[in-house]
Amino acid sequence: MMKKTFNWFVIILFFLAVGALVFLNFKNNNFFEMNLYQILSLSFVVIVSYYLTQKKLDSRKQREVINELITEIINCTFELTLDALQSEKSKLFMMELRNIENRLSLLEKTSKMYDTEAEIEYLKSQHKNIHDLVSTHIGDNVTLNNIFVDIERDADNIRNKCKEIQFKLYFN
Repeated sequence: MMKKTFNWFVIILFFLAVGALVFLNFKNNNFFEMNLYQILSLSFVVIVSYYLTQKKLDSRKQREVINELITEIINCTFELTLDALQSEKSKLFMMELRNIENRLSLLEKTSKMYDTEAEIEYLKSQHKNIHDLVSTHIGDNVTLNNIFVDIERDADNIRNKCKEIQFKLYFN
């Protein structure tokens, strides 16, 4: 709340300062006169600053979308529970694995841009480990209970690597 108040204060102060300068220089005949060089240089500065600002904004938005995908993957791994695994023919569990796979394929499309190819490959291998374990023993609840520790380990590895990618997105 304090930051919003401060921002409005700065904006109002800026407009008051510009208004005071205009008022003080209004009687000056040269105030509204500009030559072609001044117009072109001012236009150039405005265009370049706008371009650089938009470029940073677009990059930030892209990183936010990727970060959201990674957060969704993390949330899906928390849904890989023993209850989901013991649901009817492990449908809930397999559905969450499919959600993870879909998000990984989306992340893979941007992996070169953010130099996360190795991390995405690791995530895919951990996902494949979980998928292979479950699909091999689907319907056998006793075996699934016994191997659930391995599934939890792989899911934890996915979460940790996702956090590493999030860190890499913003600090590299």
